[in-house]
Amino acid sequence: MHTLLVVDDQRGIRSLLREVFHQEGLCVLTAATGTEALTKLRLSRPDFMLLDLKLPELDGCVVLQEAHRLYPLLPVIIMTGCGDEQCFSQLRSYTGVVAVLEKPFDVSKLRNLVINYLYTTVVQWT
Repeated sequence: MHTLLVVDDQRGIRSLLREVFHQEGLCVLTAATGTEALTKLRLSRPDFMLLDLKLPELDGCVVLQEAHRLYPLLPVIIMTGCGDEQCFSQLRSYTGVVAVLEKPFDVSKLRNLVINYLYTTVVQWT
């Protein structure tokens, strides 16, 4: 069973994504802060991470850098309200960043991205 880590400070988004991906058969872990995200990354070694950039305690970019240090090929989808193309291109430069989605995003598109990646990628990073 694949494990997905959803990192977002908005409870509604965490709950919605937990439900959507649980229905797809994934084990879904959630984190509301950057600090909590780093703890769960270290303890659970997820197969995929959905990451908001605006987080309490530690910024999402810090979480992304640490995730990249721990697991260089961890697939990540960034969820952001940034909307700045320079920001997007900078984020895409990290190995493992599969997509950068601007909020509000289409949940079914996000679901399809994650599921297609997990089940059609020949070489898993773990």
